[in-house]
Amino acid sequence: TILYQRANALLCIAASIFPDWQLLPGDEEELEDMSKYGDVMVDQMGESKVMASIAALRHMGYDIPVKDQGIEVRALLPQSKSKEIIQRGDIIISAGGDRVRSAVELQAVLKKWPEDERIPVIFRRGSETFEYNLSLIPYRGRRIIGFRPRDYLKVGELPVNIDINNYYINGSSAGMMFAL
Repeated sequence: TILYQRANALLCIAASIFPDWQLLPGDEEELEDMSKYGDVMVDQMGESKVMASIAALRHMGYDIPVKDQGIEVRALLPQSKSKEIIQRGDIIISAGGDRVRSAVELQAVLKKWPEDERIPVIFRRGSETFEYNLSLIPYRGRRIIGFRPRDYLKVGELPVNIDINNYYINGSSAGMMFAL
């Protein structure tokens, strides 16, 4: 479990008593960004429910087409150098000349991109397509464009309504239990 909050005296004492606890330095921008963490987890749980429904229907023999559309910009990080160019809701479809269909593919392209070079990125905003050379920033040991990604999948109408009630469970990892 990861807890994002400012450390106080009680947390410092607890961290010295419990060997599994670690206090790590953070900055104000990261704490501000993580204040929206709950909303992100609820959003990811919704995605997990859709994917679990698709997996269940495919297991039952239904042909459910899923088309990857690129990577959706879910939120811009405060330290992003591309805040004036990309916006929430944009769909990244290419980076460094490679078609990218998932956040994992995008990260692989960024990882091999030369340091201190801008990367050409093609994205859609509504019906328009844009191409810009964007700066990368260091973030937790890797280089990123500076936004929270979400794989953008196009799913057609499901032939059967599946209602998954998760009560108080949320988060992308917790949602995997539905698929299992």
